[in-house]
Amino acid sequence: MIDGVEIDHLLLGVPELGAGIRWLQDEFNIAAGKGGRHLGVGTHNALVALGNRTYLEVIAPDPEQLVPKAALPYGLGALPAPRLINWAVRVPDLDTWASRLYQLGIPTQLKARDRVNPDGRRLVWRTAAMPATTFVNGADLTGLIPFAIDWQDTVHPSETAPTGIVLESLSLCHPQVALVQTAAATLELPVLVEQVEEPCLKAQVRSGLGIRRIQ
Repeated sequence: MIDGVEIDHLLLGVPELGAGIRWLQDEFNIAAGKGGRHLGVGTHNALVALGNRTYLEVIAPDPEQLVPKAALPYGLGALPAPRLINWAVRVPDLDTWASRLYQLGIPTQLKARDRVNPDGRRLVWRTAAMPATTFVNGADLTGLIPFAIDWQDTVHPSETAPTGIVLESLSLCHPQVALVQTAAATLELPVLVEQVEEPCLKAQVRSGLGIRRIQ
């Protein structure tokens, strides 16, 4: 058993951070709080809490970092509009998590990460990093299989992010629904699985404007 697998955050990829923040304001009447820069990665972000120690990370290419578009993670260099591109879970034991990924044929490497907030506060965490593309039994599940994170002693980002949206559910959508269901069960993911023609992540959220969907 992997006791306590929880959704940590969702990544909303946007072509430009300012436009992504305005999109969130228009859709949910929420002003995202500036997060920080991922130095060497080529991205920066803004955050909104989603309740229950979960948050939405609006992530975009950082024009101040000279990282080629092709080298940006999650295909951000070619993203035309806001879209959920990945997600992360909190697990109590990264080694156990990595062994479960190995069962699915997904290589994993434990890495230390960090970023600096606009106020100068440094956040440090460990993550179970995966390849840029994730295949299970020949099927491309990139973005559907989450990466795991351990915040250690760092204050969780949801505790300082603006509030106003609550995550109701997260769905993994894929044409090969049985395969995704098996992968989700192996990792004990707290998600729904839906059969669709095109793979995607789909989040149902609640705000002052009612129940809405982000995907």
